[in-house]
Amino acid sequence: MRTKRVILATWMVLGLGCSAELEATPTATKDTLTSDTASDTASDTTGGAGIGPETAGEVATPDVKQPSETSACATNACPSVGATACDGSTRLECVAGSDSCLDWKQTACNDGDPCTKDACDGGKCTTVFIPSCVTCAPGATRCAADAPVIETCQPDKSTWKKDGTLCQGACAAGKCVSCAPGKDLCDKDVLTSCGPDGETMTPVETCTKGCLAGPTGAACAKCVAAKVGCASLEQIGVCQDPVVGYTATATCSKGVEACMSGACKGVLSWTSGDTQDDALLWFAIHAAACFAKPSRAPTRLCWVLDTTKLPLALDVTALLTWFCGGVTGGTLTASDFLESDGLSAEQLFTASKDLFGCAPDAVDLDLGTGLAIGSPLGALCMSRDNKKKIVQVAPCPSDP
Repeated sequence: MRTKRVILATWMVLGLGCSAELEATPTATKDTLTSDTASDTASDTTGGAGIGPETAGEVATPDVKQPSETSACATNACPSVGATACDGSTRLECVAGSDSCLDWKQTACNDGDPCTKDACDGGKCTTVFIPSCVTCAPGATRCAADAPVIETCQPDKSTWKKDGTLCQGACAAGKCVSCAPGKDLCDKDVLTSCGPDGETMTPVETCTKGCLAGPTGAACAKCVAAKVGCASLEQIGVCQDPVVGYTATATCSKGVEACMSGACKGVLSWTSGDTQDDALLWFAIHAAACFAKPSRAPTRLCWVLDTTKLPLALDVTALLTWFCGGVTGGTLTASDFLESDGLSAEQLFTASKDLFGCAPDAVDLDLGTGLAIGSPLGALCMSRDNKKKIVQVAPCPSDP
């Protein structure tokens, strides 16, 4: 192309007069073209003087074609480079291919996360988190629900995998600890509770009937298995489950008897209309009945007391003054006594004189710190200590 422009320029310089000469020597054209072409090429290469586009007044432009102008592409798949579109959940971007043709590049919007919903909108990928999806941070740990084993969150952020190591004590907060926080345990006969850290044990209670450990925790035994006791103040019971307590098997006569140490015992109580003399005589009759009937057992429980309506507080001194003074003065006789517990009034009156120690006998009654008003049924009991041969009032014994 350049050789042709050089020849045209040469013709314009020489003028029309040279046309005849060129026609007369046609064989020189090839040599002239060859020489001119070589000279012009050398001039362009070395930057020296020569006939070029500048001499002819022309400006050279690069011979580059746009892909859309390429004659090899009958039809481009997309309008222009950089254009975007969506095909379902796939993002499309217009790019120039290796053959200079325009075509769509496909990019799937789904990133594989099961807890996100991915889509394509307006040529852009969008992601929406699914709130109901259970996710976790890869590498995070937790305790398995069915065994004291640690589980670790997998890279997919939704799967937990057991590590396979069984915790010797318990599993808490994704790690092995000595005990399960909040769980009760036994330390011999002491009930303890596991602290929040899974390592500290705090004493809760000393179990008088033993501490029992179970699959869901520990507890103090309420009774000894198979022993007979009281399910309530009105019911005799048997210990079928030490953790649960006694199961009722029999009922005592309400208001007259109360269950104590696995048997129905007579109740010693007072009414709101009792005078002080009535209250003292009622106590003396029951105390004499307890004293007059010894047994081979070390202790015999006689009566269950209810002092909620006792009109006055009782102590040994007050009882001795009232009883011995009445006997000496003749105001208190056997006729004032009533039959009780299979004993006649005369037997009870005689036993009372021995019990209260009217001279020269010693006192065989022990009220401890005294008989106060207001103790409910089952709080205090009257019993005979057969070794000491005395009647005493003290807190009722607990069931076996």
